[in-house]
Amino acid sequence: LDIHDFNAIQTNFRATFKNYKKIINIVTGSGEIGSDSAVAASGRYYKATTPSGYSVNPDEKLFKTDNLEVINISLRCKSTGKPIDKKEIWKNELEKYLADDKVMVILHIVDSSKLGYRMDFVEDIKSLNRQYSKRLLTVIDACQSRADISRIRQYLKYGCMVIITGSKFEEGPPFSGATIIPEMITDSLTKEDFVFFPDGLKNFITEYDVSGSIKDMLSEHLPSWMNCGLMMRWTCALINWQNYRSIEQEYRNRMVREWIANFLNLAKQYPDLEIFSGGEAQQGAVGDLNSIISLKIIYHDKPIQIDDARTIYHLLFKDITLHLPEVQGNEKCSVLKQRFLIGQPVNLGHFAVLRVALGAKLVCRIEKYGMENILKDDKALLLKLSLILKHYDKIRKNYKRK
Repeated sequence: LDIHDFNAIQTNFRATFKNYKKIINIVTGSGEIGSDSAVAASGRYYKATTPSGYSVNPDEKLFKTDNLEVINISLRCKSTGKPIDKKEIWKNELEKYLADDKVMVILHIVDSSKLGYRMDFVEDIKSLNRQYSKRLLTVIDACQSRADISRIRQYLKYGCMVIITGSKFEEGPPFSGATIIPEMITDSLTKEDFVFFPDGLKNFITEYDVSGSIKDMLSEHLPSWMNCGLMMRWTCALINWQNYRSIEQEYRNRMVREWIANFLNLAKQYPDLEIFSGGEAQQGAVGDLNSIISLKIIYHDKPIQIDDARTIYHLLFKDITLHLPEVQGNEKCSVLKQRFLIGQPVNLGHFAVLRVALGAKLVCRIEKYGMENILKDDKALLLKLSLILKHYDKIRKNYKRK
């Protein structure tokens, strides 16, 4: 399952089985969450193949309804790319629609975006859930898995659903997602709420993918096939999860903070790299810091656009010695052979950023091999990036990205 599948599931869960004249899905963090989230949030398929293997038409609805509307809210200024406080915008939208007691709102709040940005409105969420408990479903997007467990428990305590993956901070395989549903929601549901269970969801979840009282309520509707791939991917992710959390919390947080500080200092040595974000204080995150470092690449005195960012992203993962024969024999040549897999670039409108994200396996490697050994790889990554930029005009003439 992809995280977009869970956006579709949350849209269907509970809301479609009630007699609302309209369902409003407010998706915050547009552009910094999964690229197809808006499509999935509208209850439509976003690609041609489902986890069941059944082929569908992208953009086709999973269920029949004409009363669902999606509102996308960006968290960033279009000109600078910097975060801006859109709290009043989504709150005003939410309260405007909830003034009609025949309307239900699904509110999608980002705990950590692709750039590590967090909408830190926990108290607002607590108050809103209490005020509109029957018609507001708050969903916390914690898919980066960079929130401390205590913070996740707090969200659940306030009645929020939480969507997570094992493929980001946990560094497990992709397409491993899950939705955590708090008891205050499941306790309010009965089998009657699922009488009109959409057939489209049977392509995404099976009887093996749910637990607790929800499983009993859905027993008549869910297929019996087992998504072995999903279970295997989660097994790999949980191994990393357990290894990371076997390290004493204070010690691992200290390693996180030390690595971030060291990487930021290394990046500052390169004039063609500008630190856009990373290392900001974030209470309740790993190390209490934003552990995703975003780099703005300056080329010919201008920040690069998304197409060039994608090309550089791919070049970092390739042996590019053949593209630069004049560098061979140089002591720097060895880094051209090394392969570095970093976070996919993010388009911020007038420019794009490359991301270097701390993960659970990296923290475990720091504990095992020491900080200096890990920083050797980081130095090699930054050196290769610098060499690519130095010779970029020549490389991109002969390089075709597949």
